[in-house]
Amino acid sequence: MAAASDDPHLGPGPSDEEEVLLDDSDSGSVLSDDSVLPKYEQETVYKEPPKTLYEACARNDPTSLSSILQRGVMKEEAMALDINGRNGLMLAVSKGFLDIVTLLHKCSLIDINHQDNDGNTALMIAAQAGFITILNYILNYYSDVETEIRDPRGFTALIKAGLQGREECVSALLMHGKLRNASPDLDSNDECQN
Repeated sequence: MAAASDDPHLGPGPSDEEEVLLDDSDSGSVLSDDSVLPKYEQETVYKEPPKTLYEACARNDPTSLSSILQRGVMKEEAMALDINGRNGLMLAVSKGFLDIVTLLHKCSLIDINHQDNDGNTALMIAAQAGFITILNYILNYYSDVETEIRDPRGFTALIKAGLQGREECVSALLMHGKLRNASPDLDSNDECQN
């Protein structure tokens, strides 16, 4: 068998006396620790506070949201939708804005079961993302939440949580279903408190 030293096209190779310039580690890669990548999502500095419920949700501004809720909102403002068909609550859930979610339960005009353009509800978004605290809050404080709503593919919040491997969310949804079935009086509360 021929060795590398027998091939005239490879050259002699490094000698023991020469300094080794090649390093086998990946520390010289394009994405090393000292690489600088552009920051695509810049934090916007707003000069004025949000004027609408949706803006307060999008900016994660609980102080402004409280003021907006205290002044009162109309159904159109409470259910203002973005290009994806999501209301302020759904946007807050998708970004994990717990403070916003907790404040919005006081607004009786928010439709907790609203489905966006993909058929997702706020509960589905929380379950799929694995936001267990938000999911539990929705289950416990939004009295009209429906756990069996399906998206166009037939998936419920429970199925979506299971597909994503969100074990805590699956457990919470299963326990909520067991409690609902054991106590039908839980469905009798039709009003949200302001």
